[in-house]
Amino acid sequence: MHLDFEFFQHAIDCGINMTGKLAIPVSESVGRLLMIDVIDPVTRDVVIPSGVTLDIQLIDVCESYGIDYVIVYKHAHSPS
Repeated sequence: MHLDFEFFQHAIDCGINMTGKLAIPVSESVGRLLMIDVIDPVTRDVVIPSGVTLDIQLIDVCESYGIDYVIVYKHAHSPS
């Protein structure tokens, strides 16, 4: 079971979408609602929890961890 999680997490870290959900580049995710936690690729700690709407500061956090893609809800945006 642990191997399955590691494989799944590695796929997410590499931007491979194995969930059937919308994976988009971090740079295009401002205002989008996270479906899956953003995980530190080294420590596996949660960096940004699911359910959070991404803003410019959180995009910078993702990029500082080397995260290129996030999985978001297809039609969920924060109110403008």
